[in-house]
Amino acid sequence: MVLGLGSQTKSPRRRRLLSGRPASFGKPMRYRASVRLFRDDGVRPSIEAVISSIDGHPSVFVVEPICRLLQITPSAYYENVDKRLALNRCQSARSDIALKIEIRRVFEANFRVYGLRKVWRQFTREGFDTVRCTVARLIR
Repeated sequence: MVLGLGSQTKSPRRRRLLSGRPASFGKPMRYRASVRLFRDDGVRPSIEAVISSIDGHPSVFVVEPICRLLQITPSAYYENVDKRLALNRCQSARSDIALKIEIRRVFEANFRVYGLRKVWRQFTREGFDTVRCTVARLIR
């Protein structure tokens, strides 16, 4: 150790200068957008366009940082992805969605006073072939 430099070599900046490494060594890299995100008139692209650009490069982008860069919330991204996945659901899930709509219709048409038993009976009168336990599961 050189005389007089003992206390100065303990600071991280001083150690970096003495080691000969560049000042940016070890610092995290920041993403810089090399493309323009908004049009000249200030209008942002639609959320579908933003999400398709994120999905177009799944190995390059992590969702949260890119959402922060594109100024959309990660929950908006995941909600849109869930809507797209809803189209690929199995047959029972799709029929459950259709039955929920019909349950809501019957419930609203009868002044919101029908319970499980009356909704199920109304279904059988209208010709729906459903089991009571299915209506009970969907009414919850």
